[in-house]
Amino acid sequence: MLVLLPIVSSRKLTSHLILQKERPFSGFIESFQKHEFSEYHPDICVYICEYNADMFSSDIYEKLTFQEPHHISQAVKKRRAEFLAGRITAMVALESLNARDLSVAIGMQRNPIWPEGYTGSISHTSKRAIAVVSPSHAATLVGIDYEDIIPINVATKIAPQILTSDELQLYYQLSMDFAQFLTIVFSAKESLFKAIYPKVEMYINFSEAKVTDICRVKKIFTIELCSTLSPDVLDAGDVLKGHYISCSSFVTTLICSK
Repeated sequence: MLVLLPIVSSRKLTSHLILQKERPFSGFIESFQKHEFSEYHPDICVYICEYNADMFSSDIYEKLTFQEPHHISQAVKKRRAEFLAGRITAMVALESLNARDLSVAIGMQRNPIWPEGYTGSISHTSKRAIAVVSPSHAATLVGIDYEDIIPINVATKIAPQILTSDELQLYYQLSMDFAQFLTIVFSAKESLFKAIYPKVEMYINFSEAKVTDICRVKKIFTIELCSTLSPDVLDAGDVLKGHYISCSSFVTTLICSK
């Protein structure tokens, strides 16, 4: 089980981001932890944080090196909080890789734009944010996703939009809890979509990829493209493997590939 450690001094984590204060986020960021996914690939860094959306304030930006994007500032407080938590977590991961530029801009489709020489991915729920960063030479496809377990009544309702017929057969073979299975598949596809977006620059449907295997011993999933998204780069039939962690309350997935 992942244990999140309380922040004693944020300056020890990310000195470039913080002014001279011991607790610069005023209770907004409650804890940081280097995620165990960092151990799966030698060149990547994954950090996760717990945050309290109720403690979000635009004043926090006064302590950081970047401003709140205008369209984010017009959003509801929850969206503003999750955006900031994700960006702070990404910046901590960048700094841990000794990146000089810690800025993570927003693209036209609101996708993260990473500093030159790096690539990564960000995900968040209402209470946690997670970010993975890799040097560009080490990985070209990087995607991460964090999901609360989808309630069974919701899982049953959305399953036809998420699962292919082959994935439904896989579910019967694995004899897993349906809500957990659906959440793993959903999260795996989200990680895939984030990983390939820089290559295709478009969002794809859940039917354009399928999870073909989930190894519960090694915590590895296999996912296959069902259609050609980018000739000579992402073809139908291409297969990627990813890591996952799941428990009764959440699922986290990671794809990191050259």
